[in-house]
Amino acid sequence: MKIPAGDPTVTLSPSNGQWISVGANGALGGDGKFLIGDKDKGVITFKFPVASSTFEFHAWQRSDGGNATVSIDGGKPAVISYHNATSSGDDGPIKLYSKSGLANKIHTVVIKNVLDKRTNSYGQLNVDSFWIRGVPPTPKPPVFPKNPKMTEAEMEYSYHVKLAVRRQELAANGGNGDTVTVLFDSGATTVWLNWEGCTEPECQELTPYHPSSKHFKNLTIEDTIAYGPGGPENTMRSWRVQDTVTMGSLTIPSTTFGAAFDLPGSQPFDGNFGMGKSYCNGKLCTDYPALCGENMYDAKIITAPVVSYYQLAHNDEHPVAIKSVAQIGGIDRRKFKGSMDWTFVNSDSMWKIPHSKRYIKTAKGKTIDLTESFTHPVLTLDTGSPGLVGLPTSDWNILVKQAGAKQDDQGNWRFPCKATMTWNFHGSQGRDYTFPLGKAGTDDGTGFCDAGPDDSGPTTNWICGAQFLDQYYVAWYFGEHGVGSVLGFAQKNVNLAALKMQPVVGIAECSHNTIFSHIPGSFRMT
Repeated sequence: MKIPAGDPTVTLSPSNGQWISVGANGALGGDGKFLIGDKDKGVITFKFPVASSTFEFHAWQRSDGGNATVSIDGGKPAVISYHNATSSGDDGPIKLYSKSGLANKIHTVVIKNVLDKRTNSYGQLNVDSFWIRGVPPTPKPPVFPKNPKMTEAEMEYSYHVKLAVRRQELAANGGNGDTVTVLFDSGATTVWLNWEGCTEPECQELTPYHPSSKHFKNLTIEDTIAYGPGGPENTMRSWRVQDTVTMGSLTIPSTTFGAAFDLPGSQPFDGNFGMGKSYCNGKLCTDYPALCGENMYDAKIITAPVVSYYQLAHNDEHPVAIKSVAQIGGIDRRKFKGSMDWTFVNSDSMWKIPHSKRYIKTAKGKTIDLTESFTHPVLTLDTGSPGLVGLPTSDWNILVKQAGAKQDDQGNWRFPCKATMTWNFHGSQGRDYTFPLGKAGTDDGTGFCDAGPDDSGPTTNWICGAQFLDQYYVAWYFGEHGVGSVLGFAQKNVNLAALKMQPVVGIAECSHNTIFSHIPGSFRMT
């Protein structure tokens, strides 16, 4: 089991913003952690998530590195060096320390930065990952309170929600006030709306946000966000403001977001509401708390810090009356069947599943476990990504080889139509999630189909997009300021019973050993 630096089992101190995430070369979880603050106080603490008799510590050796000590369960410390005078800064992480022959139990490892007598200074302590042998623990399902405060709003398409923003004294619901369509984007932490003061051509195609004369406040802070390759054509600029926003039946006063006055290219929505976590292990790790989940929970507008999505997929057969909805403040018992499968996520802002089993079944029925073959274990869930799943190039090359994919005359990859991939997130129900590697209905007559996954290039994580998430009822539980964050998956209920909302009270889980077959021959949960 490879555990990246951002995992909840890894604690870094000092904790008040003195460690930063760096997309260093070869980082296991996409980002390594580097100490930029008080170097003489740097400490890394790792508590095994499961029993193991071995462990390895991986980090970067740099020219500004130094010495550290490693102790296990308070035992005698061993000195290690993470200094390399000839490092170019592009070197990948290496194994700096390993230990075997331990008792097969949960251990605590403490790594302390110490004075390097060679330079009479402290180096820049860093961490990439810890490796152990064991099975992750089973997550505990969240407990939802009595008398829940919960609301829902219809999603027009693929996680796009209508919100009302107060203008003067107009009511903000039912078309009597201003409404804008925003993307609920789990792959972002920033929140912005197209502002009426934007004069760019890109803004004129969108519904503008009109500030309220009664509730609006300009915080006079300008934010700049670069998308993709960056540059003027891929940069969004906004003023940070506060105003009142309404979703469904609930109103959020004085919430913070960006009033955009410069948008990058054509946008298919009026704004982007980031659903990434604002708090990381109890500390604010973004510029300001996100609107939904955390901000509303802190203000006691909702009683549970959770956002749930009931997004109908293209292959769902459902009555016309059934609509896609986003729900805030709870999970809805009528929207899913069976039980929720809860899984751990990293402590970072993004919703990252740190560990999963990943295996494929070939067209000939052979099962191949590729969990250890893939070099990028972290799976990021992103409602803003329209695809199925994007793989870093190195993992993509492994997948196409093992699955028996081939390229057509135009260089496009095609997978055997009968080949599948299965994920297991080590969740509370231990479920498998299986999907075809080839797109349905694209058989070229030889048993090969268009590729479902795609090569995402030099990315650091797998990116799981809307085509996968749409297949399930998914609950995004933020926890108490980022502590106890989990994700829940369940089979959607697409019959008429789903029309009425029934908030779950108590433990959000039902019976074990439930077997689901969701769209036979396509996506399925077992």
